[in-house]
Amino acid sequence: MMSEQPLISVIVPVYNVEKYLRSCVESILEQTYKNIEVILVNDGSTDKSKAICLELAEKDKRISYYEKVNSGLSDTRNVGLEKATGDYILFVDSDDLLSFNAIESLYKLCKKYNADIAVESICHFTDGKRPDFKGSTKDKLLNREEAICDFLYQKEISTSACGKLYSASILSGIRFKSGILYEDNLFLSDVFECVDKVPYSKQECYGYRHRANSITTKLFSEKDLDIIDIGKELLRRYEYKSKELSLAVHTYQVTNCLRVYLTEPGDERFKNDINYCREYIELHKKETLKNSKARNKLKIALLIMRLPRKMVIRVRQLNKRWN
Repeated sequence: MMSEQPLISVIVPVYNVEKYLRSCVESILEQTYKNIEVILVNDGSTDKSKAICLELAEKDKRISYYEKVNSGLSDTRNVGLEKATGDYILFVDSDDLLSFNAIESLYKLCKKYNADIAVESICHFTDGKRPDFKGSTKDKLLNREEAICDFLYQKEISTSACGKLYSASILSGIRFKSGILYEDNLFLSDVFECVDKVPYSKQECYGYRHRANSITTKLFSEKDLDIIDIGKELLRRYEYKSKELSLAVHTYQVTNCLRVYLTEPGDERFKNDINYCREYIELHKKETLKNSKARNKLKIALLIMRLPRKMVIRVRQLNKRWN
């Protein structure tokens, strides 16, 4: 019986998502795995999100609702972690969608390998469309170093905290760092340090919506420089651990530097940061080009870096970004 299955806590941070919230929560409630608690944490929304949350909570007792003063995604997820009572934790952003059996397939993957984390693939879709989830029975088991390298190369294991199931026990001492963008990168690094194995499946379980005004697609701001500082922290953690980790983390930081270099608007305030990015890219360009695990789009970007910046940016746009 499903009631004998462990409780899984689904944490959903909510901020001004009245257009998407209902469909997101419905995709969670309609899961084949029923023994769940859905924790909606309202980060000070100013639209109708609160009313929708309360309406949904009234209809399904598996939903609990909390609200807080606006302070960002990290704090909001951390509140959810404090409120969660499940044996496993799943994060779902409130503009995204789950496949109908996402939780069940992630849980089975955890149990199959007796693991504290399970990772499945992400289905990317644009606003106004529906995700076309691809099914697959292929899975594999990675050790800690293999998982960290895959994550740093941004290959199969995405840098998002979503699309992954975590045992509550390994998250007991881990929280998202407040006040930064790209907080998932540090969070996942912390998680991988606590596990010995990471099962991964090509099954697409998580629908990641790309919309123009989301946190990750907005125009450049000073906060976008956070990714450089995160890269420096991951360099501190991995640069001297092994040859494979060193190559992977250098490629990761090259990607970060390239992203900033090509999106920064030329503001004098960011001059030192841009100089760091140029110098880092130049220093690690050759090893990245020789690295068979670095993505081809990244290598293309590095090869055309001698062209005028505007031309490189245009090529990047035509290639739908390369990071």
